Amino acid sequence: MSWLDHVGERRKMVDKVYSAPPSLTDVDLFQVDVDREGPRIDMRFDLATFADNPLTEWVADGRNRIQLKLTFSFVRDLVIRGFGWENKASIDMHLHDHETLAVHVHGNTTDISFRCSRHLILQHLSAYIHAPNSTP
Repeated sequence: MSWLDHVGERRKMVDKVYSAPPSLTDVDLFQVDVDREGPRIDMRFDLATFADNPLTEWVADGRNRIQLKLTFSFVRDLVIRGFGWENKASIDMHLHDHETLAVHVHGNTTDISFRCSRHLILQHLSAYIHAPNSTP
């Protein structure tokens, strides 16, 4: 089961530009927002691979990086260890039980684990021009 299977209707945004679900391995993690209302976590990150069916305007503009923002709802058992300036990480998730996902984000500077609703919210998908040593 792919992470996209937990997104619902908004997965169409990803399906439009990727012929197969993109991996959440070796993402560049920019932001982790923890909100006690919900409680929820928003994560903003770049995917390691660019779209294989990019929009025409992305190609024309020279965009070469895809960024997503995912929301994890009804978070519990949150543990965060470390968060550096450069966060290459992998986001692993699997069904913990019928209604809950176990999520583990692990990389060179950070280790985050929690459980949450199995229903994820894809808040944002965008493409931008990535130049070495730049941030979006």
